[in-house]
Amino acid sequence: MGNMQRNVVILGSTGSIGRQTLDVIDRYPDRFRVLGLAARNEADMLGEQAARYHPQMVALTDKDAYQEFKNAASTPAEILFGLDGLCELAVLPEADIVVIALSGAVGIKPTLAAIDGGKRIALANKETLVAAGDIVMQAVAYKGVELIPVDSEHSAIFNV
Repeated sequence: MGNMQRNVVILGSTGSIGRQTLDVIDRYPDRFRVLGLAARNEADMLGEQAARYHPQMVALTDKDAYQEFKNAASTPAEILFGLDGLCELAVLPEADIVVIALSGAVGIKPTLAAIDGGKRIALANKETLVAAGDIVMQAVAYKGVELIPVDSEHSAIFNV
């Protein structure tokens, strides 16, 4: 990929890992571009992120937060909802890297979608591997995609 700019989707952009990912992007704006952002129910923070990073798409999985965001947002980004919205973000054709920083088993389906879409995945969701590790790792091997652990616990194991 050389020095070309990489398009990043962050599922869980309002959480700790998501915000840290955005901090890295801030430090290297010539190397990374935010293509999509998703949150569970932090509509205000997602709105601030959308205003700052100008993603093509955003998603919220909480129905009330989605309605609030849709009614109040002044972003030109397409606004998606629910698990389907997360999966749509995970397979955006222009996405080079999908950061999956979601809490709980909700990360399984978007992770499998990103794998199926041939994306490079930065996985910070250990529940996905705990609950569906065999399925995920078989899909990774079959598709030949790169899955990079970014959560401190499984990243430490990856680096042993």
